[in-house]
Amino acid sequence: MLRTITHLLAALSAILMVGCVSVQRQAVENPCLPPGVSSAIFGWPVVYAELTTIQTDGGRPVPGVVIYYRQGDRAVVAVWSRGGLVVVDPAPDTPQPGWADLRLMTPDGTLRAEPRGECEWHRLGGQTVRGI
Repeated sequence: MLRTITHLLAALSAILMVGCVSVQRQAVENPCLPPGVSSAIFGWPVVYAELTTIQTDGGRPVPGVVIYYRQGDRAVVAVWSRGGLVVVDPAPDTPQPGWADLRLMTPDGTLRAEPRGECEWHRLGGQTVRGI
């Protein structure tokens, strides 16, 4: 029984890593990032990753992954879903809010069933910046 659980955990870890690498590769090739965030973060060590579920505006749950990148004393938290970078917090250790891409997410925090247009980063609780 313990051996089976160990194998299942190893398989889940491998799937998560492969999924993260393929999503990261897509984003590095065609980055859509909020102001002040460089695609260099995708080369930073991943210190934590967690699978999550995000509701679409059509009511359908879809998988996502929360990734915590850290390089030295800098950290960035990113939420990925369906091959896109949905939320980025470039300063997760501070009270400053992160960014959501309104191309992929509605203002109320649900994932769009159909992405729209180009990047439209919106500071959670504040300003909107288009096409960065």
